[in-house]
Amino acid sequence: MVQKFYKKKKHYRNLIYGFVWFALVFSKFIFNPDYSLRWVDYGWLTLGVSQFGLYFLEHKLAYITITDQVISRYAPFPKHMNISDIVAVTKSPTNYILKSETKTLKINPEYINENDLAKLNSFLDGLAIKTA
Repeated sequence: MVQKFYKKKKHYRNLIYGFVWFALVFSKFIFNPDYSLRWVDYGWLTLGVSQFGLYFLEHKLAYITITDQVISRYAPFPKHMNISDIVAVTKSPTNYILKSETKTLKINPEYINENDLAKLNSFLDGLAIKTA
């Protein structure tokens, strides 16, 4: 059983930032044809590439994936937790915190679709009953 919970809406913020960083560098070439790249320009290009990467990563991966053994949150830095290791589930309006002996996994429910959020809540309620 694999359950995937997707983000509520796709944020285009990273895509816009990527275009802005590239536009900053390329505008120098448009307004000054004799311009040569400096080390700062390579930094802007690196920021642009990283923003494009974050945008495509956000669109490709689900926010939360639950398998039989593992719950995973995919953000810029993914985090995984074994379901059997979860000892506490704390719910607040802005965060769901899953705790094990060594790890904590925070889930932002505002990012999840309403339908998927209902499924996630029923799954977490089942976990809280098992571990209580």
